[in-house]
Amino acid sequence: MSSCINHLPVELLTDIFAHVSSPFVDRRSNAEREVVWPTLFGLKDATALIPLMHVCRHWRAVALQSSSLWTTLHGRMHTLEADEYLARSQGTALHVVNFPHGRLDIEHLCQMFGSRIRSLFCDRSYDHRCLELGDTNIDTFGLSSAYSLYPLPSPLPLKSTTRLKVLVLNHIR
Repeated sequence: MSSCINHLPVELLTDIFAHVSSPFVDRRSNAEREVVWPTLFGLKDATALIPLMHVCRHWRAVALQSSSLWTTLHGRMHTLEADEYLARSQGTALHVVNFPHGRLDIEHLCQMFGSRIRSLFCDRSYDHRCLELGDTNIDTFGLSSAYSLYPLPSPLPLKSTTRLKVLVLNHIR
């Protein structure tokens, strides 16, 4: 006998899963970033979905096919993991955060998927190069140079600011 929850529309189950997926938190960051920035940049931690995907085949299928659940890419992902998220997100807008010593190649990501990136936060100043590449649809951009020895260009090389709604500059010297 199947559970009543499995008779919910897929869209509703996806919304429930989205609420389970907590805001992405960099465990090494300060309290301000843990509380404010994940919400501001639309960052979600999809690893919270793993237990749900083990409940039953139906839940797993719904989670894997729900593109909106796989839109956060972060700098500590391995390339294969990022590729899997990109495939699962199926053209949905992306939210990207990078860290010092991160594995994500932000320049390559911006070249290949720049039109899909809606929010971008770089925690090192030399990642500004991605903004020089082509047309972007970024509406939320953040840059921190707290841990960087690289100089920040002045003015910022934003290709287009027509869509930019939020600009966060942290520890900019």
